[in-house]
Amino acid sequence: MLENFGSINWATVVVSLVAIFVLLIFKITNAFLLSSRVHLPVKVYSRNQRKWMKKKYSWPIPIPAALVVIVAATVIAYFGNFEEQFNVAPVGNIPNG
Repeated sequence: MLENFGSINWATVVVSLVAIFVLLIFKITNAFLLSSRVHLPVKVYSRNQRKWMKKKYSWPIPIPAALVVIVAATVIAYFGNFEEQFNVAPVGNIPNG
């Protein structure tokens, strides 16, 4: 297993780790924005202020994290010329079926 450790393409590892990190950030953000209750200290805010805060920090639909990451990675890989500079191969021909 460790004999091929020297042939790791570190650019691919970095791209993968960044994608995972962004997906986790989106997951946390979606959980916060879609929660039915925003946890606010009761004594600090009045009832009207709490209603306003819940309305301000809520979101009607989840952000499609996977779609955002795929589109962003595709655009960055295309304009960053990753295939030639870092030897990060894009997905080639995908067979039907």
